[in-house]
Amino acid sequence: RRLSKLAADLGFSSEAHFSRSFRARFGTTASAYRKTQREASATVQLTSPEVVQHWWMTVSGG
Repeated sequence: RRLSKLAADLGFSSEAHFSRSFRARFGTTASAYRKTQREASATVQLTSPEVVQHWWMTVSGG
């Protein structure tokens, strides 16, 4: 799904806000993360889904 749709679905005010928040937390852009995940095998992950979920709960106030 498009990054702009993901940002909106997650409640960010803009794609730029989402991108800045993601990069600040993970040290890489969301696009680079997605590319890495597509290229990596299913057993290798840059960041676990649990870490991403925890980040989302933190930035969303949830």
